[in-house]
Amino acid sequence: MFHKAYLTLLSFSLLSLGLVACIVEAPPAVEVQPSEPTQTLTPPPTATVYVEPIPIEDILEVQWLLNTVIEPGPGDQAKVVGEYNLLFFGDGAFSYRADCNEGTGSYAVDGSSIALVVETITSGTCEPDSISEQYVTWLGLVSKFGLVEGELVLRLPGGQGEMWYSNVGIPTPTPTTTPTTT
Repeated sequence: MFHKAYLTLLSFSLLSLGLVACIVEAPPAVEVQPSEPTQTLTPPPTATVYVEPIPIEDILEVQWLLNTVIEPGPGDQAKVVGEYNLLFFGDGAFSYRADCNEGTGSYAVDGSSIALVVETITSGTCEPDSISEQYVTWLGLVSKFGLVEGELVLRLPGGQGEMWYSNVGIPTPTPTTTPTTT
């Protein structure tokens, strides 16, 4: 009889738990609304952006001012401090400014591929936060070029990074003084 009472009590307990489980309701599902995309001129560093292939003539005789450097890695996008610019000429030459230094070089183009060869550079000592030396190294590594929303993009090979430049217009010639004899 003890055994029968135990089974009855156990059955009643299980039945009660089952009824309680049926009464408890799950909380309603929360509907998540997708956020609106935000448009930025310069993409985040993890984005792969289509770079429109262009003829080299589209970037000649225009001063290009470096505004953003994108390196691989999370959050490795930085605004540039200092003046870093490029000017391409139609004869296969270019000039550049790397903060407190200036130089020249040559380039070769094959479709959207470009190779820059840095040939000269001044030897000024820039401020401690300057990226002058790194910039010159990056110029020598550039492998692709193109435009994105009017900005010149120079890409390093193998996803090593990108340099984004703004068109600051046609440079004005610097007047040179002619030495006079007395």
